[in-house]
Amino acid sequence: MATRLIHALLFGAGLAAGVALADDVRYDIDIPGGSLAASVESLARQSGLQVLFDRKLLEGKQAGSLKGKLTAREALEKLLAGSGIGARFTGESSAALYDRGASVPDGVMMKPVVVTARAEMEGSTSYKAPVATIGKVPLNPREIPQSVSVLTRQQMDDQDMVTITEAMKQVTGLNVIANDTLSNQYLVRGYGLGVMYDGVPSYNGMTPSHQFDLAAYDRIEVLRGPAGLMRGSGEPGGVVNFVKKQPKDVFGLSWEASTGSWDNRRVEGDLTGPINQDKTLRGRLVLADEDRGYFYDHTHGKKWLALGALAFDVTSQTTLSVSVTGEDQDVKAPWSGLPAVLNLTDPTNGVYPLLDVPRSTFNVPDWGRMLYHTDETTAAVEHRFDNHWVAKAVINDRRQRLYYKYAFDGGKSGEQSRQLPELPRGLSLYARWVRCLCQWSVRTHGPNPQSPDRIHLRGLQQ
Repeated sequence: MATRLIHALLFGAGLAAGVALADDVRYDIDIPGGSLAASVESLARQSGLQVLFDRKLLEGKQAGSLKGKLTAREALEKLLAGSGIGARFTGESSAALYDRGASVPDGVMMKPVVVTARAEMEGSTSYKAPVATIGKVPLNPREIPQSVSVLTRQQMDDQDMVTITEAMKQVTGLNVIANDTLSNQYLVRGYGLGVMYDGVPSYNGMTPSHQFDLAAYDRIEVLRGPAGLMRGSGEPGGVVNFVKKQPKDVFGLSWEASTGSWDNRRVEGDLTGPINQDKTLRGRLVLADEDRGYFYDHTHGKKWLALGALAFDVTSQTTLSVSVTGEDQDVKAPWSGLPAVLNLTDPTNGVYPLLDVPRSTFNVPDWGRMLYHTDETTAAVEHRFDNHWVAKAVINDRRQRLYYKYAFDGGKSGEQSRQLPELPRGLSLYARWVRCLCQWSVRTHGPNPQSPDRIHLRGLQQ
């Protein structure tokens, strides 16, 4: 019987999605007074702690309000103080509740337990994500027989990432090749990547698809290698799963404003919290606006993003959720980079050395334009059964309109074009490069990926 008890606990913990905890990780805890069971469940949602308990054990017991910056262990101990209920921590991210006044004789089977947890990384200061939802069930990355990386919200904020390109450059084993101001190729092991949105596979790949601003996402999960077991047919390089922010049951408000090099100005805000007193209806609103130049001349970009999300607990075991996201991105005079020079006479400097011109040089017509408008609607229903099974249905509809018109270099420059830097600046140089483009096809190198320095102002209220 003791073996059955161990198996039951391991099975319940394996199905739950939790967040790895450490004794020194503190969370913003805000739990109103009420029933002890509801308070424990609220703690699980706010800290990611997996709590296993028999509901009858907590019937009729009350807990006082709790608010402050606490570790999960400290918060749980404060909630249970004076209740006669104890907590036994079975791991970094899980605990089981028991009656201090009763003992469990050897060979007696425990009653079924309730497992409560969450998969969101928000509120955690860790770069470690013990749960990945890139497959058909939430699993610890160590339980997935493939190479998996998870980029958490904390890492995005700490490293000032605002675009998918910046995020992908931080992923192990992923190669980013710039095509132009907005478009990139994303390769793993020489192959392209598939894409998923909130766990729903999309027929588009990462390379041709335009993605939302990072302000919309809670985390990004990347699986390297064929993902047939996890998502069905797809790209041999792997798959990227974009997980959007979800409504929370505690009030949160954050904002950020930044300005930096090349007239780079950005502002974003994030508001979430319960809408009714019972916290069964929760909402979230994320807004971002960006207006920026680049280190090369003529190019200018504007972008805005809006995300609205609602979650409603129909019952204690059934949750409906819906989110709507929209983004507009408009770039004037997009650019594909400077050409290289074919150098066969003195290969000590490389066969294709870069032109010795100022990095702000812009060598194509400035009448170009790229415009992307993306709308995404996601709806989901989740039911949690008493035996720990979970049934979930998700539908995702993403529509994208795009417009582009611009000139770009398309091959290597030959002997004639090697004299370009010696020509007079201005129109004659520009005209010469246009002739070179028509006659020779100019080989390109992507834009210099230097990140502008920024000055930030941030605000946070929870």
